[in-house]
Amino acid sequence: MERERQLMNDKRAQERAYLKKMLNENESNKAKANAQHAAEKEQDVQALQEYGKMLDKQDNDRQREFEQRERRAQEFMNQLATSVIHKQQSRKQQEDEALARYEHERESRLRMEDQRRMERETREKMQMRQLLDR
Repeated sequence: MERERQLMNDKRAQERAYLKKMLNENESNKAKANAQHAAEKEQDVQALQEYGKMLDKQDNDRQREFEQRERRAQEFMNQLATSVIHKQQSRKQQEDEALARYEHERESRLRMEDQRRMERETREKMQMRQLLDR
């Protein structure tokens, strides 16, 4: 009986040791699982941060591209405006030159007409004098 009791006590001690070992292993596994879960959370946070940085970069790239398009469009419009202004100035200069030529030619014609008239009047006066002198 004493031996049976001793066996039972030994068996209980073994069971307690086994249970303690199991509890320790469970605690260890739980700690590992918590550590792994924390590491996964940290990785998720880092992945989200990287994703956020990527989205920010894409937004910045889009904004920069938009600004470049705006700048190119503005430059194009400025070139068009400059071209139109140059054409208008050229047209005005051509008109001014044509008007100046016209005025010059008109003055030349008027002078020639005046000169012819004066020559004719002079001839007529001379003819009158000749007639009167006769």
